[in-house]
Amino acid sequence: MRDCPFCRTHSDDEEDLAMIQARVNAGDPMALFHLGTKYHLGEYGLEKNMTRAVELYESAAELGVKDAHYNLGLMYANGEDVEKDTNKAFRHYEAAAMCGHVFARCNLGCEEYNAGNCELALQHLLISAKLGDDESLKNVRIFS
Repeated sequence: MRDCPFCRTHSDDEEDLAMIQARVNAGDPMALFHLGTKYHLGEYGLEKNMTRAVELYESAAELGVKDAHYNLGLMYANGEDVEKDTNKAFRHYEAAAMCGHVFARCNLGCEEYNAGNCELALQHLLISAKLGDDESLKNVRIFS
């Protein structure tokens, strides 16, 4: 189903893009995130443009969109179409986790484990496991 992320009615790509752009112009944080996603993936007839995607994600993240922080964390951690930067990745994961993003919390646990901070890693994984992440639960069992 390809429903409009704002009104849940079905429309075509052009209509969706126009509606998202209107919301971006109004400063809507979720619209900034959605438009960033469209540039990130090259959807709705937009050419893939990582520079624009990062700009939009950064704007959305500054306005508190946890998914924007998480996507930026993934991009910087993996060096996906941006220069790999583990410090930026960690900061974005941390911001997303503080907003309740379960997978960001799990990723923080993995990052801490890789850095040799097993106790802190376990704390992150316990939190994300309590929030329902099965992968975190598996990792907690391995630690125990």
